[in-house]
Amino acid sequence: MRELLKAAALIGQLGLTVAVAILICFAIGYLIDRWLGTGFVKVLFLVIGVAAGYWGAAKQLRVFFRNH
Repeated sequence: MRELLKAAALIGQLGLTVAVAILICFAIGYLIDRWLGTGFVKVLFLVIGVAAGYWGAAKQLRVFFRNH
């Protein structure tokens, strides 16, 4: 049962890691777009956010599986 709870916590943590990275990068890109009057920077930062989110999730998975 304890292992099941740890796995559930990991799934929640991974989801939050990806979502927060995407949202933060998109918000930064949106603000830069408004400041510069462009429309492509938010897409660039969205891609960066996706990459950063999945990189962070992969890092968390490596630590989890190394410890178990």
